[in-house]
Amino acid sequence: MCVNLIVEPYTETVDADDDDYFRIEVDKSGKLRAWTTRNVDTFGELYDSSGAKIGENDGGGRRGNFRMVRNVEPGTYFLKVEV
Repeated sequence: MCVNLIVEPYTETVDADDDDYFRIEVDKSGKLRAWTTRNVDTFGELYDSSGAKIGENDGGGRRGNFRMVRNVEPGTYFLKVEV
């Protein structure tokens, strides 16, 4: 099974067999929005460039999907998605 991951404005497919990590480069301050779609429970964690967890969500979206909105500054972030 796969789910769709959306980090505005990009979409990726995430396999259900393992945890998936995504590197996100932010070039200006603003809101980072990330969520999954499909009828399956997902969990998301957001990390800063030093590896510190700065956000997580489990079931904040529809049908058990995670949905996360965070204010971010320019830099590198990592999103972990568990299916």
